[in-house]
Amino acid sequence: MTKRTDETADTCSLCGGKLPNDKQVVVDLASNVLRVGNKKIVLTARQAELMYLLNAEYPQPVSMDRIILKIYGINEPNWSATSIYIYIYQLRNCIKDMGIIIVTMFKREGYRLAYQ
Repeated sequence: MTKRTDETADTCSLCGGKLPNDKQVVVDLASNVLRVGNKKIVLTARQAELMYLLNAEYPQPVSMDRIILKIYGINEPNWSATSIYIYIYQLRNCIKDMGIIIVTMFKREGYRLAYQ
């Protein structure tokens, strides 16, 4: 389980403003539960792994190659990139009502979390 407690975790990556307590993000990999403040949802194991990685690196982007290595344990970007796009799409749909968005970084730089 991870909970952001560092200084950058309390500021929005878009505006730099202080986040309210209900925006604290916790990903529990044992139960695949995502908690944002007092809201919670159950994710698939892959979605939870992906959210955990993005949350752990917040506010920095996570490269597509690193995501593939973490999810699949291999470094085959051409083979598995399409499935990562699908996981990102599904995860975005799951978290859209929780005030979190996944931002696509250009030129295959990767993805990062942001707050609405």
